[in-house]
Amino acid sequence: MISQCWLHIGTEKTGTTTIQRHLARNRKTLKAQGFLYPVSPGETNHLALTACSIDDSRLDIVHARCGIRRREEILPYRKKMTDQLADELSEAGASSIIFSNEHLSTKIRTPEEIRRVKKICDEVAATTKVIVYLRNQIDFLVSRYGTGIKAGSVDEFSISLSPSVASFLDYFQMLSPWSEIFGRENLIVRRFEADDFPNGDLLADFAAQTGLDGGQLEGTPFANTSLNGPALAFLREFNKQVPLAIDEKPNPLRGRIAAFLESYEGGQKFSVPRQIAETIEARYRESNDKTSREYFASRFVPLFSPAQCINDADSLNDVLDAEQAVAIAAHLWGAQQRAINRFRQMQKKRHEQPREWSTPRSGGPRRPRPAI
Repeated sequence: MISQCWLHIGTEKTGTTTIQRHLARNRKTLKAQGFLYPVSPGETNHLALTACSIDDSRLDIVHARCGIRRREEILPYRKKMTDQLADELSEAGASSIIFSNEHLSTKIRTPEEIRRVKKICDEVAATTKVIVYLRNQIDFLVSRYGTGIKAGSVDEFSISLSPSVASFLDYFQMLSPWSEIFGRENLIVRRFEADDFPNGDLLADFAAQTGLDGGQLEGTPFANTSLNGPALAFLREFNKQVPLAIDEKPNPLRGRIAAFLESYEGGQKFSVPRQIAETIEARYRESNDKTSREYFASRFVPLFSPAQCINDADSLNDVLDAEQAVAIAAHLWGAQQRAINRFRQMQKKRHEQPREWSTPRSGGPRRPRPAI
């Protein structure tokens, strides 16, 4: 058993992918500093922690992503993961371990499930600190909407939330069972705001919370670039014509359309009308005030800075006129053609490489031998 476990539970839309890629990318350097970022719960994102902690009575999409299709497969999967984790830990020689999965804060809903997470942590470390970042609910919903469109959704932005999302955004309610089970003193609650980070750097902030020497780590670009309003509207309509999947299999006709749209610079950043933003803010004001008192000693009232994605118009700005549609289509066409041309040039260079001729050991024609 090692001395310290750092359990990063998200939340979603707070740079979790960037943090995870950063830790995975610097795994060897972390090991030299005495930190293990294990691969047994997941090569980059420790999705298995959530899959192993969700109540056995329900199958979730998280299980499917881990290859679990039936309930009877959960227990063997859990044992295999924990056994592999124990082996990995015994060989690492580390003094600290870092876990990271954003679904822990959204999918793990009951005290019993949180205790399962704690049991995994207690089996590997003497002490566990839980790290969680919280984001302004308005900006969260806008970011989540964009991610959904990039993932194939055809739904328009709405403040009518599912019960699970609505309860998750009640941060005081979400944090309370984690605080009770892990201990309030073991929760590190941070605002996802650049002004709170050293030099505005999320990765530097995460390093500061965990004691990593961030100066020795290789930098990692921020993941999940957002789409502007017209690009979101275009992709939402495109999703209706060319869905993400057909018969539960990836649709090969989609290609890399979302990635190509990220580089489209026409149009304004997606934002919501002030009236909608005020409705969302009012819904969670009481919870945010409680969260500020409990976890920030009331240093921030209101809890968050004003949302960054508000406009003074009367409607959402993910709209598309004919001129913008043609401009986006031209951008996509050019991006695709450039990619095709690069591929053709690579193929041409490969065919133009000089070849040496070798003599076979026994009769027959000589055959070409690639140049070394």
